[in-house]
Amino acid sequence: MPIALSADGTVVGSSPGHDRAGRFVIGNGEYAARRRRIADKARCLSREYLATTATQKLFLELAAQHLDTAQTARSARRRRGATDAALRILAELPKRLPRKRRQSVARRSDLSGLPT
Repeated sequence: MPIALSADGTVVGSSPGHDRAGRFVIGNGEYAARRRRIADKARCLSREYLATTATQKLFLELAAQHLDTAQTARSARRRRGATDAALRILAELPKRLPRKRRQSVARRSDLSGLPT
């Protein structure tokens, strides 16, 4: 992140809550807030997509990160890129069956052992 000093000595191009090197300063809650937003998005995605393996769980987390970036990005190009990346990742994951369908499939499998 380019940081320059203006003629009066103030920092130009800095972000609030960051030091001169661009790292988060002590007491900045944005890092923790971003982690919470990503965890919430991953939880929501796990209700929609079936993630049984560790790789699939990592894909859900990565898709949540991209969706958070798409939500908070300023430029349309970055929002679109992050959204496309999340959609490509989610396309690789199997979707969960709707709740009613899961119950009817379970009932049919229970009844399959009964004599006709």
